[in-house]
Amino acid sequence: MLIQLLIENYLFIEKAVIDFHAGLNIVTGETGAGKSVFLGALAAALGQSLSSGEIKPGADFLRVAAVFDIEQDADLKKMIAELGISGMGGADTVLSLRRELTREGKSRCYLNNTVINVSSMKSIGRYLIDIHSQHETQLLYKAAQHRYYYDCFLSLNGEYTEFSAYYRTYMHAVNTLKAVIDEEKRLAEEKDYLEFTVRELKDNLLTQEEYDNARDNIKKMVSAEKLNRNIDETDSLLSQQALPALTQASVILQKSADIDQKYLSYAKRLDSAAAEIKDILSEVSTGKSRSESGAIDALNEKLSRTERLRKKYNCQIDGLFSRLYQAEEKLLTLTASGEKRKDAEKAVKETEYRAVTAASVLHVKRTGGRDSFNTLMQEELSYLNMKGSQLGVEIKINPDSSGVLIESRRAILNENGFDTVEFMYKSSPETPWKPLKDIASGGEASRIMLALKKVILESLSAHTMILDEIDTGIGGNTAVHVGKKIKEISAMRQLIVITHLPQIAKYADAHFKVMKTDQNGKTITTVDLLDTSKKAAEISRMISGNENTERDVGYAREYMKN
Repeated sequence: MLIQLLIENYLFIEKAVIDFHAGLNIVTGETGAGKSVFLGALAAALGQSLSSGEIKPGADFLRVAAVFDIEQDADLKKMIAELGISGMGGADTVLSLRRELTREGKSRCYLNNTVINVSSMKSIGRYLIDIHSQHETQLLYKAAQHRYYYDCFLSLNGEYTEFSAYYRTYMHAVNTLKAVIDEEKRLAEEKDYLEFTVRELKDNLLTQEEYDNARDNIKKMVSAEKLNRNIDETDSLLSQQALPALTQASVILQKSADIDQKYLSYAKRLDSAAAEIKDILSEVSTGKSRSESGAIDALNEKLSRTERLRKKYNCQIDGLFSRLYQAEEKLLTLTASGEKRKDAEKAVKETEYRAVTAASVLHVKRTGGRDSFNTLMQEELSYLNMKGSQLGVEIKINPDSSGVLIESRRAILNENGFDTVEFMYKSSPETPWKPLKDIASGGEASRIMLALKKVILESLSAHTMILDEIDTGIGGNTAVHVGKKIKEISAMRQLIVITHLPQIAKYADAHFKVMKTDQNGKTITTVDLLDTSKKAAEISRMISGNENTERDVGYAREYMKN
């Protein structure tokens, strides 16, 4: 339980040490006196947000510390160990959560004398103290919070922890399958391009050796064609011009031999020259290569296709082959992803079954606990002057065609199971059930929350409960019942209650008064523990507004006895 709160330089509190008692601790004070200041200081010590603007004017720092007796709390020590904090020894019975903040904004959190982070401080603080404020009452109007309260009543921590583990595994499998499907889609979109790339490279790409050989062959073929052209031109000149001319000249000279015999020898020499030319033509023709029509064009086309690929992909031939191999491997990956999908689908099916089975356990216990919850809540509300009022639980399974299979239907599975839990309310037996958020007034909501806290009390880990504004919207005889119920709860939990009602304050085991005074032109807030006479004076002020007359204070003393 909380045994002490130390406050230094927090808002208008210069220094205060508040020693709390077991049972019921009441905090009262004039409106505007700053009753919420001490609650803010406590919340800061439990890890809630804190700013340098909350440092008392003129001070350089603030310090708040909450000290707890944890002698019997082995679970808390285990939790601290799981958080990796070494500030607790096995024999320690006192735990201190301390928060310090400088004007420059430097903040430190401590567990005893060990520095911890604010997240750990919050976790420990939530375990130690359950703070009820007007904000929490407002949560009754949010159906999303109802499941938490109802599960607390059913003490489903173990079942919920087991389900949560299965659910996380299931969601991991779902996300893995989604990633596989997304990858399939991405590869499928890429498939046409990959297949085109493979075809283009395979059909048109030459190896470096083929490329070099083709260039050499083209050079040779170009030279051979040039030689062939020269031979053809030579043949044409000699066979079509030189030989006919020699033959014709020889005939003319032979005719001239009738006139002079010496021309016959000239004719014979021409015939010999013609024979020599024929021999030359025969030998020259043997050097002519066999021409393959279009061979050079075909090789040039192959080279051109490879050159176009080099320009397109901006790389050399070895880079083109790398692209080819990469494209082929991606296509293989696309084929292999089919196996990945089968494995992922199998994992989803298996983990979904376990998660749904665990969620079904939650569902059975939730539906099975409704009558008991409704009965207990009706009893508590009746005691709190809400006779005829009933708070019930509606549990629904929301159908969803894309959800998980539950028995013969599909429904949404989320981190809470497949149930939607909502509180329903009726103010009298004759009125129909309606959602609590639609009809409950502020005063009703405060009492419903108090009743709810009583019903789920045994499931709360915190040994200390703080009730702030639990008396909103109530008074008279209703306040009497609320006071008695608070006193009843304080026998099972340490309670710290901020109230303006004497019907509640009269039951205090320890009564603290918050006062705001002016000292040397400065506003100072103090928190004082009242003795019996001062407590009577404070009760008198709360009843009649007067704490100074003997008659009113005497009446307050009598009032406190009843």
